[in-house]
Amino acid sequence: SLRFADDDARAFYELLRSGYVGVERSRAKLLINGDATRSNVLRAVKEFLKRAFEEDLVIIYIATHGVIDPDTDELTFLCYDTDPRNLYAEGVKQSELERLLGRSKAKVVMFVDACHAGMLGTAVAMRGEAEAIPRLLERIAEVRRGVAILSASGTSEYSREDERWGGGHGVFTYY
Repeated sequence: SLRFADDDARAFYELLRSGYVGVERSRAKLLINGDATRSNVLRAVKEFLKRAFEEDLVIIYIATHGVIDPDTDELTFLCYDTDPRNLYAEGVKQSELERLLGRSKAKVVMFVDACHAGMLGTAVAMRGEAEAIPRLLERIAEVRRGVAILSASGTSEYSREDERWGGGHGVFTYY
């Protein structure tokens, strides 16, 4: 399990709410730990994208595990309530994010601090999960113009977290 994803999410949320960025409380939502369920995540993304107009900017931040569902070969983000043995039903799939992003008229920036190492063990590693994150990001960017993605890891890289980055953060989020 990740030790600092909740701290990363809080830090990003506080940056958004700070005077530096200045996002109003009603226009930001923080989902961590028990609140970061599949249902809550999808509901929040859908609601924010649905309320946004063409001139609006929607920022989505994700700090979690990313794994490939061995049954569908689709990148799936694990939520608080995701059973890694039932990814198809309980994770947030790349196609679900693509569908939601494709319907929005707003500009979207996604920050993805996700590792693709695995809760599914060697079965995931043998299926080539190193290519999964970039594949997801490329597909999302193709959904439509106006979507930008900043990712913690490249094709053969893992996201890292440790206490050496700000007392406990992912290196991507820390920097």
